[in-house]
Order: sequence, then C-alpha cells, then structure tokens
Amino acid sequence: MQINNNSLISHLHVTPENILQCKTIDELAIFFGFSDYLELSKLIYPKINKQYYSFKIKKKSGGFREIKAPKKKLKELQLQILSQLEKIYKVRKGAHGFIENKS
Repeated sequence: MQINNNSLISHLHVTPENILQCKTIDELAIFFGFSDYLELSKLIYPKINKQYYSFKIKKKSGGFREIKAPKKKLKELQLQILSQLEKIYKVRKGAHGFIENKS
C-alpha cells in the first residue's frame, strides 16, 4: 500500500478542537501537541523505559515502598488525557473509587 504524503499532510493541517473530533491516531497526537504519532510514540513507547523515576517512601508498618512516577513530559500528557476524558465521561452514581469527594 502506498501513501500519498501530500494528501496526508494536508489532511493533518486541521487541528481537532476536542478529543471526539480525532479520527486517526495522528490527529490524536496533534490534538495533544505533538507533530504526529511518531513523535508521541517515542514518549509513550520508548525502547528503554526511561519515562519513570523511582524513589522510596517509608511505610507506617516499617520498611519502604518503592514508587515509580512518570517524568514531567509524560505526566503532563497523562494530565491532558485525563482532562479530556473527564469532559466526556460521566461517572455512574455507584462509583466511589478515585472520585473527588467520594473515595
């Protein structure tokens, strides 16, 4: 299958205004501020996962718990995704876990 790069580039010229308008993975990447999916994939699928850092916190019961937290750029992307999903997802009445003022 051969791809016409000119039509692909002109198609991607329009930036979607909300996540629901994204029809392709490239449009989704552009929506989140990347030039295309390839640029986004380098962040979310690195060859060697260096997008997280580790640290330890003390547990009440003694010992330590290791935490692996996303680095700044990945965390920013995760927060952007969360913000967009919260705009379109309606929480069910019975849900309590990770819901503000409920959990």
